[in-house]
Amino acid sequence: MDACTTIRCSMSAVRINTIPDLSRRTGIKRATMYNRMKNIGSMTLRELQEIARVTHMSTEQIAEVVLNA
Repeated sequence: MDACTTIRCSMSAVRINTIPDLSRRTGIKRATMYNRMKNIGSMTLRELQEIARVTHMSTEQIAEVVLNA
């Protein structure tokens, strides 16, 4: 599974259906969030931490994002 799909699956698990909703819940600007989802490798550690916190990502899911970025 690619990194974007992993994030989208974790979003779905907590009923976050859109990137703007994820943006609001994490405090990451919407334009930045869209850019990060297009290019996961540009995501900062702090951004990934916030996404993981809000979506309750497991350690395995976080590792999958990092390894597949």
